Amino acid sequence: NSITFSLLAYTDQTLSIFYGTESGNYISQTDPITLKANIPRTFQLSNLQPATKYFYSINNDEQHTFHTARPAGSTFTFTIQADSHLDSNTSAEVYLQTLANQRADHPDFVIDLGDTFMTEKYKPYTDALPQYLAQRYFFGQLADTAPLFLVLGNHDGEGAPRGKDGAETSV
Repeated sequence: NSITFSLLAYTDQTLSIFYGTESGNYISQTDPITLKANIPRTFQLSNLQPATKYFYSINNDEQHTFHTARPAGSTFTFTIQADSHLDSNTSAEVYLQTLANQRADHPDFVIDLGDTFMTEKYKPYTDALPQYLAQRYFFGQLADTAPLFLVLGNHDGEGAPRGKDGAETSV
């Protein structure tokens, strides 16, 4: 009966989300939401109908959709991806095509299995911000219509550093 938006703007701005159960007929809208540049903000829409397709628009711009949870036992579609990296071995064109292929499946949700933000390759880890912002752009090609669930990979900083004997060391 709810959905959480994770919003990111590249400039400071204020926006509203317009939504409803009929295409182009937004019967509800949020109060204005203020975003600061490059600082993600989550926002929840509550009191939604279960098993329902919703149409939404941010600032009455392009229309997107989401679907609330289906009843137990219902069929659904999901996609899985992993190891997008966005490093020197990555083709942006191939990645965009991969996301378009997933989108064409009209998934109810998407699972990313990690090696996405590559924070372990940056010292300090905060230097990974451009990688994070790039992934937000790429995920935006798909996650505007399907919830995205992230799993940490071995390059996403989930493991503690290890000493020569294999024991965890402090950071």
